[in-house]
Amino acid sequence: MAAEIRVTGVRELGTAFKKVDREFGKALQRRFKGLASQLVSTISGRIPGSAGSALRPQATQRGFGIAFPGGEAQGPMDFYPWLDFGGSTGKGHQVGVPWSGSVKREQVPGGRYIYPTIADNREEIGDQAAEALQDVARDAGFETHG
Repeated sequence: MAAEIRVTGVRELGTAFKKVDREFGKALQRRFKGLASQLVSTISGRIPGSAGSALRPQATQRGFGIAFPGGEAQGPMDFYPWLDFGGSTGKGHQVGVPWSGSVKREQVPGGRYIYPTIADNREEIGDQAAEALQDVARDAGFETHG
């Protein structure tokens, strides 16, 4: 008994895979950068003064996030955690010695700005990320469902 299997669209599928290989990651990173920019904008609006303007969106092909200044080139990195979570900083501050700095701020375990904003927008962020993934896949020639 002979059986015949006929597959249609293999060439088109191969072309789509090649297109995904070249363009999918870059397109997804661009979309994720846009989502990160929206999030940074929302968070910046909640942070008092000009501190929010230093936040920067970051994105890769696999996700997105927020960068804040710190390190030796930009000054002490403990400013943003202090601003968001509290504790002490400033003259006399010693790493690992609680409340050793001259400037003190009430501690808030969940943070004041970054994490609460992400939590408040979690569902919307997830929906937008899924939509970005579907759009990019569709643009690469794949049919998406859901």
